[in-house]
Amino acid sequence: MNDNCLLVGGRGYGGCAILWRSSFSCTVEAVVVVNNRVHIVLINIHGTRLLLYCVYMSCDTRYDSDNIDINNSVFNDIFDSNLFNNVDHILNGGDFNTDLSRAQSAHTVSRNQMCAREFMKYAQNLSRFSTDYTYASKSYFSRSCIDHFVLSEGLCDSVESYSILHDGDNLSDSVTHNTLDVSVIDKLLWDKATTSQLLKYQNNLDQLLCKCDIPDHVLQCDDVFCNVHPHFIQEYHENIVKACLQASSCIPSSKSGVHTKGRPGWTEFVSKNKEKAVFWHKLWKDNGSPH
Repeated sequence: MNDNCLLVGGRGYGGCAILWRSSFSCTVEAVVVVNNRVHIVLINIHGTRLLLYCVYMSCDTRYDSDNIDINNSVFNDIFDSNLFNNVDHILNGGDFNTDLSRAQSAHTVSRNQMCAREFMKYAQNLSRFSTDYTYASKSYFSRSCIDHFVLSEGLCDSVESYSILHDGDNLSDSVTHNTLDVSVIDKLLWDKATTSQLLKYQNNLDQLLCKCDIPDHVLQCDDVFCNVHPHFIQEYHENIVKACLQASSCIPSSKSGVHTKGRPGWTEFVSKNKEKAVFWHKLWKDNGSPH
């Protein structure tokens, strides 16, 4: 993210944003969307294209048709576009403002239909993870899970962890925040590859590179300011990268997602207050979160 860009506040009572480190070894392209309840970025990680979108939805209802129309318009603006024609994975996160256990909610019905239609799954429904709540009402002392991650089915096996934080090490203005670790690509262990595996990789790569082609008129172009052929070159480059990745399936690997050693927010400027904040937060929670 450009350090010179200012963060502009939204409506003051809800919204969404996507932030990423400028040091990430991938390309991130912001996608313009008219709907102010959604933000979308297209992430290219060594040829693997991930579409990430963040939503802030209206509160759920059983009968308010205007409310459900607002909810549906968000997904219609996303899935009725051409954004999904050339991506490998899709990941959605945000404040859905509805709990999946509310079977009578029009929003729950609509979102379940969306997941079935687009072949996506809720992270909380993955059997190897357990979640409790993401929101605790201060007025009614009730708890619910209204913040979700939804991902394409092909990405489910790459989820390494999914957790919800409740302790004082949480600077969000919500009661909790969710964390999802996903490994999109494998880390190749070249030093552990055998001679036969290396030879197989070379043979695989030779066959796949033979299928990578670029038109003659692109190679013959001598216009240094050409604005007609760059997309051919970009496509050629991406095909070569995909060939290298596909050929490497015979090489030993280990999953390597993006992991952080610490939780965001505790910098050297406020770290001295961390222990005190965690202690008082735990004490408050243990006593029923009184006002």
